[in-house]
Amino acid sequence: SEPFSDLDRRLTRHHVQAIIDVRSIPYSKHAPDFRKKVLVGIAAASGLGYRWLGDRLGGRPNDPVLLSTDGNPDFDKIAATPAFAAGLDEIEALSQTSHVVLLCSEVGPQGCHRMTLLAPALETRGYHVVHILGDGSGRAHQAELGI
Repeated sequence: SEPFSDLDRRLTRHHVQAIIDVRSIPYSKHAPDFRKKVLVGIAAASGLGYRWLGDRLGGRPNDPVLLSTDGNPDFDKIAATPAFAAGLDEIEALSQTSHVVLLCSEVGPQGCHRMTLLAPALETRGYHVVHILGDGSGRAHQAELGI
């Protein structure tokens, strides 16, 4: 498991000022630094803001209406909810005063709802989305898609 200091170095490299946690359940059994209660304090000590929006922008909703017939999250249904739109509005408001990063459980963007749900929604609103990779490099969302 990765300690927060490793992530903090990557965030500093990209001039991030605030973390927006988009995990539906902001807890990690294997990475204690990423438990919400711990992360709030560690982020503050590093000079970073922290906001949890997993209740609006998480990839694992607890509302059965937002699941497909096979029980997986239905991203089209999630994206159509007022709560999702409100979460995007919060990201937009925070990004007006801080350079933000979306934090989820997945290290890489492939297979994560940040890539398949959140990045496209933000790009529709005119934002340029960059995925910060494990080696610290950044890659534009469209490049991740091979476009």
